[in-house]
Amino acid sequence: MTPSSPFPSRASDWKRPQHLAFLKECLQGFAQDLDPDSGKFIPPPSWESSRTWQIATDPNQPGTSDASFYTTEAWERVIVGLAHYLKGSGEILMHPQAGDLGELFRQRLIHGCTPGHPDHFGPVPPGRQTGAYIPLALLTAPEQLFDPLTSMEQENVLSWLAEGLNRPSHHNNHYLFHLQAIPLLDRYGFAYDTAHAEQLLDQIMAFYSGGGWFQDGSSLSYDYYNAWGFQYYLLNLIYFHKPWRDRLGDRIRGISRQFFRDYRLMFAHDGAAVPYGRSLSYRFGAMDPIPWAVLLEDDFWPEAPADARRILSANFHYHHSHGCFDANGRMESGYHQVNPALTEPYLSPASCNWALTSFAHLLLPEDHAFWTEPAPPTPETQTVHPLSGPQWLLSRPAAGNVKLYPTRTPRPDWPGWQIPAKYYGRVYDTDIGYALDPESNPTANRFQIRWQDEKCWQELPEALSHSLNERNARSIFPTPRGPVILDVIALDAGEVFVLSHSGETDLYLCWGGSGLQRLPDTALTSTESPDGMILRTSSMSNVLQLLQGRKGPVKIKTLDANADTRHAHLFGGNAAWIEMEIGPIKKQEAIILYHHALPQPDAHFPNAPIEILDPRPGMIELKTQGQRISLHL
Repeated sequence: MTPSSPFPSRASDWKRPQHLAFLKECLQGFAQDLDPDSGKFIPPPSWESSRTWQIATDPNQPGTSDASFYTTEAWERVIVGLAHYLKGSGEILMHPQAGDLGELFRQRLIHGCTPGHPDHFGPVPPGRQTGAYIPLALLTAPEQLFDPLTSMEQENVLSWLAEGLNRPSHHNNHYLFHLQAIPLLDRYGFAYDTAHAEQLLDQIMAFYSGGGWFQDGSSLSYDYYNAWGFQYYLLNLIYFHKPWRDRLGDRIRGISRQFFRDYRLMFAHDGAAVPYGRSLSYRFGAMDPIPWAVLLEDDFWPEAPADARRILSANFHYHHSHGCFDANGRMESGYHQVNPALTEPYLSPASCNWALTSFAHLLLPEDHAFWTEPAPPTPETQTVHPLSGPQWLLSRPAAGNVKLYPTRTPRPDWPGWQIPAKYYGRVYDTDIGYALDPESNPTANRFQIRWQDEKCWQELPEALSHSLNERNARSIFPTPRGPVILDVIALDAGEVFVLSHSGETDLYLCWGGSGLQRLPDTALTSTESPDGMILRTSSMSNVLQLLQGRKGPVKIKTLDANADTRHAHLFGGNAAWIEMEIGPIKKQEAIILYHHALPQPDAHFPNAPIEILDPRPGMIELKTQGQRISLHL
């Protein structure tokens, strides 16, 4: 008889036992690769042929490191999850050969911090960090992980952690990695460079740009590093460190409340987070800061605590039900299942264990309102929310999915192939995902331009200015031939794009529709009409409809996964999309394009729900859902 699963089929039924069971499953999956004698993490044999592992350890790739760094990084990220489990459950977790898993982690910690020991953690490469998560684990569960150490062993740990304060760093959220040891060093009276620590903290706060959001340092980008970087670290720092809470607590409270008002809306009814930006293989790492906002219990979370439980439960359920473990119970790089195509060069196959830091809510007592109060309903749908911090539009259609229109997309300073797919798309949808290819630059979900006297398509530069309204956003892109203006209008069913330019030369567009999932051995169907095309796969469908402008060639583009990347679509399988050429577009002549994608192969696409009113010189007026929108060209 097959034992019943401890995980219910509905996210709303996930309670404290399910959260503990999920974390336990994650820890046991990782523990099978710990050496039972030393506690060191030993990469499984499957990594030898893994593209992710080969790139991560390639010295010719920017930002990569050697194998010893990644094995230490993986172990250290997991110790935080172990601390949450030990403290939250009050139980001992067992290793299949070594017995007490906590004892095995303590042994590795002792050896890693003992000078001259063969298993010493070793020097940290410039710009990389270890030592950021160990102090958090020791502060969370000191009785299980730190108090059993001898005074000399504790001294070695504190000394090794203190060294991290002055290591070279990237000019971004990495400064917070250096600061994580400060509460532990202070608690045990270990000396450190206090002036330098204060300087790093001041630099972090200087990255704040308003609306609850931080620019990620020199890249000026916005993504989930606001959550699993800035908010996560700042909240746990002031939770454990009273001097910094006295100094910055009120300011961070105000920032966090603004951030979470936006952030809580970025999760769909089924728990999915908008798949935008780097490091998505952290999966439910997107939950990282939410428990700390509740733990602080001083209005850092802007809603009832049970609302935080609703989001956490739904996101955990989403990833668990979509196969976040491989056949052996390990979590490896991917968004649903294992998918090496998703990763960046600085990630190893075990970097996804950053997700295990998302369980700090297990520190809340069983009678806390977080656990006992009924969860409130999901936030309203059929609304559009302008996010003033990053200058994005966020839409919550009636279907319960979430769409992000990242009209402000600064160019991240990371040179990875994944930057265009993960940052420069026109719309990111929790139901649709996108195409991924380390070997090429698919046009899905993006557009390129070509002036009439040029042969090659090119990317638009970073936008020069942005503006937000109730339902639409505008970006102005500077080019040598004159500015190109893009307006995005979020509808309850799809979106409308209006593009114009002020150049003296005619402009052409190559516009790619959403990258749809194309499962193996399934057919594509397409229907072309005078104004566009509908594409259908076995799981999704998409329409591109040119409402105003001159339609050129329309193609169906497909993308198959390379053998060593497994998938070409974020959600699994291969990918397909519509590619439409448009033009010529004359000076101050607008093209109007309607786009809509749905996770249904047989979706019905009626005419675009927008009316084009009589144009006036230099202006176009549209009417949708009872709202009149005037756009200057």
